[in-house]
Amino acid sequence: MSDRPADRPTASAMRRALRRARDGAALDVTEAGVLLQATGDDLVDLCASAARVRDAGLATAGRPGVVTYSRKVFIPLTRLCRDRCHYCTFVTVPGRLPAAYLSPDEVLDIAR
Repeated sequence: MSDRPADRPTASAMRRALRRARDGAALDVTEAGVLLQATGDDLVDLCASAARVRDAGLATAGRPGVVTYSRKVFIPLTRLCRDRCHYCTFVTVPGRLPAAYLSPDEVLDIAR
């Protein structure tokens, strides 16, 4: 009987996924799922591999060591949406909203 929870990957699955990440191989969904469970030294190893991939991509793009960001911010004036993408951070179920639109004070709070 194993002491690992049923949803935890085996040590060999973790080693294999980490090795493939270190080698820069394209990972499949199963390997990505295994790496999402990385902790401790495995997580340190994974982060080092991710940093190498990031740095190589920046160098290839001609901007080694330069990570950019945008100062722009998107402030939705409503928390309603007809789409069903399920990844928005601002959309709320209509029955759980006190109002369909943000008040001017709510918009200013987000902007601050």
